[in-house]
Amino acid sequence: MRIRLYRFRIGALVLSLLSHEQQPPPLRPIEPEQMTAEKQKTLDNMYAAAKRSFPGVPEITAADLMAKLEAGAELVLVDVRQPQEQAVSMLPGAITAETFQQNAEQYEGKTVVPYCTIGGRSGMYAMKLKTKGWDVLNFAGSVLAWSLAGGDFECEGEATNRVYVNAQKYALVRDEHEAVF
Repeated sequence: MRIRLYRFRIGALVLSLLSHEQQPPPLRPIEPEQMTAEKQKTLDNMYAAAKRSFPGVPEITAADLMAKLEAGAELVLVDVRQPQEQAVSMLPGAITAETFQQNAEQYEGKTVVPYCTIGGRSGMYAMKLKTKGWDVLNFAGSVLAWSLAGGDFECEGEATNRVYVNAQKYALVRDEHEAVF
């Protein structure tokens, strides 16, 4: 009998403590600017790790690329991603690496800006082009940086909000874009 009474008293004490527990403060929504800043920080860390594989390759940021494009700079945007990634979307005016290689003489004298998802594959591609004498700038942060900077995407010449990102951990696009993987 004592054991049962003892269990009852402990149970009553626990219930009493739980019922007097303070409610947690209400959750506040995260502002879009804060989310974008957090995504940009994550992307910057990913790119910093990737660029160790291609030291000495010059790069360009999304903001600088947008400014140069608006100013009419002679840039060749080269998408080095896989065809299934390119089929979802590409940067406006970009060409595939295959098209670039088939028509390389057409682009002589222009600055080549390769890009991929975060800048790792494009950095390796840029390093190869640099050793061949091309004027090249790797796009730091690539597709994800373009999205976070407010850039638009195309699919077969039409505007799209879809962006291929490879995996959930790369779903660092702005809210207006749909991450596809």
